[in-house]
Amino acid sequence: MATKTKRPGKWSSQNKRNKITVRITFDDDSVYLFGTSHRTWWSQLKEFIHWEKPGSRIKYMDVSKEPWIWFGGLKWAVPEALQNELDKEGKERKAEAFQFEPASDWEWDRFQGDEFA
Repeated sequence: MATKTKRPGKWSSQNKRNKITVRITFDDDSVYLFGTSHRTWWSQLKEFIHWEKPGSRIKYMDVSKEPWIWFGGLKWAVPEALQNELDKEGKERKAEAFQFEPASDWEWDRFQGDEFA
């Protein structure tokens, strides 16, 4: 009987680095949450800006160490819908656990260097 082995390498280490939830405030003061599900939060954010907010600028970026919602491949959400999405996930997590802090200088500098900054 064959045994299943853990997939090593870049995929697993990249995934560990990105197990965060990011809160983005845009220049129109709208706020959205992004996180890594089937793609990285970075990729989800790029897609969101491309399709939902073309020409928008990022005003603030806050980070939570809480992992993103894995249920259903959710790409982004408004903060008001977070608890509802967590309930669908079925893991008894609470929105209050998502303690957001301003992005570090390193995170913000890296973020500002991208084409949608």
